[in-house]
Amino acid sequence: MKSIVILFSALLLACASQAVPVIINTSGPAPLDLSPENMQIVSTEHTAEYLEKTGLGDAGRMAAFNGSGGWTIDLRTIDNKPVGRMNLRLFQVGNLVFGTGSLDTFGNSAQTITAYGTTAEGNSLSLAVVSLEAVDLYRLAINNANTIEVSGSFNAYNSNGSALAGLLTGTREIARKLS
Repeated sequence: MKSIVILFSALLLACASQAVPVIINTSGPAPLDLSPENMQIVSTEHTAEYLEKTGLGDAGRMAAFNGSGGWTIDLRTIDNKPVGRMNLRLFQVGNLVFGTGSLDTFGNSAQTITAYGTTAEGNSLSLAVVSLEAVDLYRLAINNANTIEVSGSFNAYNSNGSALAGLLTGTREIARKLS
């Protein structure tokens, strides 16, 4: 055991005698300056990327198109049976789209609905629509949302756990601004 301790000590001394000196680079960057005049955004691309990753970037991005206006959407099952008709009034801030309206389901009275979603690159729109009385959720994927005639697909979920998939078609009244 004594020989192992002596061998280890000799090894440490040998390594210490060949140690490389530490050189401090004094010509490198200056210390971090946090004064207000130096706190500027260097790259807006990286800032938008960070906001997108954190979920805070949707409202600030430039929208692909304007989803504001009146929407009439007919819902049908995959085998072309009618499900209902949505009449929505949507508003848009950045890429965020939200609004309210009514849902006429065949055989039931009209229900109040609310909608929330986002526009995406190109001309697609993703909406989550909730009926307030029956507490049903409709997830809409609208593919050509920047045109007057729209189409896409939907998935519906009701509060008792059943689900339904289908296709949607409809029209929209594009909001116009007076110049």
